[in-house]
Amino acid sequence: MCLQRMCFRSSDIKPLKIRTLTDVQQNPSVAGLASFLSNNRGQKNSKLLEFDFAAFDEVHRSLLTSKFNLFGSGLRAVRPCTAVQSGMLAKFLNSDGKLYLAHAVLKLDRGIQLDRLENAWDSVVDKYTMLRTGFSSINDRQHPFAMLEYEPEKRHSSWPVLSSRLPLEQATKEFKEKAREAVLPRLNEPPWRITIFEIENNQYFHLSILHALFDAQSLRRILSDLATSYSGHHLQPEDSVESVLGSILQSSVEQKDSTKLFWESAGQNMSLTEFPNLCTSRSNGGKRLTRVLDCSWSRKQLEESCRQEGVTLSAAGQAAWARILSAYLGQDAVTFGAVFTARTTFEHAQDSVFPCVATLPIGCRTRSSNGELVRTMMEANSQVVKHQFTPLKQIQRWLGYSQRPLFDTIFAFQKHDLEKAEEEHPWQLIDEDVEVDVSLYERYKGQITDRA
Repeated sequence: MCLQRMCFRSSDIKPLKIRTLTDVQQNPSVAGLASFLSNNRGQKNSKLLEFDFAAFDEVHRSLLTSKFNLFGSGLRAVRPCTAVQSGMLAKFLNSDGKLYLAHAVLKLDRGIQLDRLENAWDSVVDKYTMLRTGFSSINDRQHPFAMLEYEPEKRHSSWPVLSSRLPLEQATKEFKEKAREAVLPRLNEPPWRITIFEIENNQYFHLSILHALFDAQSLRRILSDLATSYSGHHLQPEDSVESVLGSILQSSVEQKDSTKLFWESAGQNMSLTEFPNLCTSRSNGGKRLTRVLDCSWSRKQLEESCRQEGVTLSAAGQAAWARILSAYLGQDAVTFGAVFTARTTFEHAQDSVFPCVATLPIGCRTRSSNGELVRTMMEANSQVVKHQFTPLKQIQRWLGYSQRPLFDTIFAFQKHDLEKAEEEHPWQLIDEDVEVDVSLYERYKGQITDRA
């Protein structure tokens, strides 16, 4: 069922159209949705004040041009970062480049032509604003970081093919480190790097890219367009990122009394939740581990089971994670971060290549049945969506946690039709990696991936 075309009709009323998935999340029953649509019939969307991008550019362009010696370099625009982007950039810099630098490794089909692939990538870069964007800190109280968009440029260099005798896992680890070393000191340039390498007659495409440029749906679109361009097809022009960026910026600064009251009320179910140290001995070192588990049920089976119960798979996953935290900590009230997306809120964000995400706290009490807990998650999600652009720092300030994080685990639910995509692409995605706190997400074939 296509929600964008779903209508309720009657002989004496005009069709009523659902604008975004948020309408459904906030009115999950058919009766509630019908009442919502009827009450809002004839009403126009409340129009937010437009962000003045030209004024922002004028204030900061001269200083940034001098700072990075960008005279005549084709600096197209200077734009403010969202609160989420600023948070990612701060953590990337403070961690010496270890956090939020994502990596994707593609195993290329035999016979793929690297010169065609490079030309295809150039076409994708020319299309998407964010792939031509760098970052810089600025002296702005409201927006501590700015985006620097550059004009498309002609490229004549070719990708060298590096040979490695290391096992694949060790080789990719080495290339990740080299990408970190290359991106970190030159953040004003577009923070992505590509490495083509060969191991045992197999060629691999290694993309390292800062998460402040994209989200999961953006990466799928980038790779899809790369395949389209490689096959010789013309890419459709990109819609301006300023529409979705402006909507997010304006929504995030509109801190109405109702928003503060909402978070103060929601905070009654929240408590400081830190994942316990389960080590039996003290260690000064540590390493990052990844655990991949195959679910015995397919995604279709899981979704059908949730549908029969009238709940979402995402809410069921959140409830399960809340149970795990409660069991480890031995406490009823737990709090964790959940990732929300603006793509369900703004129609023009559906196809945008932009990090349209926000991490927000979800608190609950686990002394209830599984069914009640899942429905609690459903209700919390539907309410949080209305206030998803509130900066996390502001939320923690309102709740009295300005000096330390309210939570240190994140639940991110993503659904990918990777199997279908890989049938159409001249490569196989064999590794996708980004270092954050905790990321749990669902992939194709019902595979559950746990990254910590």
